[in-house]
Amino acid sequence: MQKETMLNLKNKKNMENSNQFSSAELPANKEKIVNTLRKYGIEVKRIEVTPGPSVSLYEIVPKPGENISKIKDLEIMESMFSFSAKGNRIIKSSLGKDAFGIEVPNGNPKIISLQSILNSDEFKNSSFELPIVLGETYDNKNVITDLAKLPHLLVGGATGQGKSDFLHAIINSLLNKKHPEELKLVLIDTKNKQFSIYAELKNRFLASLFNGESAVISNTKKVIETLNSLSIEMFNRYELLNQNQVNNLIEYNQLGKKNLAYLVIVI
Repeated sequence: MQKETMLNLKNKKNMENSNQFSSAELPANKEKIVNTLRKYGIEVKRIEVTPGPSVSLYEIVPKPGENISKIKDLEIMESMFSFSAKGNRIIKSSLGKDAFGIEVPNGNPKIISLQSILNSDEFKNSSFELPIVLGETYDNKNVITDLAKLPHLLVGGATGQGKSDFLHAIINSLLNKKHPEELKLVLIDTKNKQFSIYAELKNRFLASLFNGESAVISNTKKVIETLNSLSIEMFNRYELLNQNQVNNLIEYNQLGKKNLAYLVIVI
């Protein structure tokens, strides 16, 4: 049975208010694009819009004979379409080689419910070893990837851009898909305010450290000790794989010996 997530990021009322997408925003942005291109001497034949939950895609097809090579430069494009303070991205378009697309953040983005994706068939039926939820595409398709193929994942961004929420989404994705015998977490939280909610999982999903303490590490002096201990464990696992002539954890567990759980460290 699907487990509930540990984290409730937004209450239902806030989510309903945030899901109110302004339809007036789309034609307004289309008009800005047309006017901007006209200033550069380029007339537009048509613009097709694919509205997404937080970013919408505007695909521009210039009129025949228009020379758009000068606006293919990313720096110029960013300058031209700076009507969004949140930034835009220029991408290739599926409408033809002379067309191009602009990703524009919505003024009132929709909040994507993590639980809705965790309950989706795509997630439940995923064959990934360590499936994690990334979000939704323009056309509201769920995006799920395999953390096992991203063994060293760096999450970057400015303050308030959602780094912590993304880490929680990763953790909750794993908790909803894996059994405690298949997954052990080591959570390092020196600020002692992000991962404390997972402390109750100590006897299930949290790894048992060499000193018997909780695997939610907040003491900075113990972080290095913990990482050194994990390095030793990793070395021992490589030796075990070598001795059994297998290449990875999946092949080892198929031998029918003592099961090796995935170790996921989140700092």
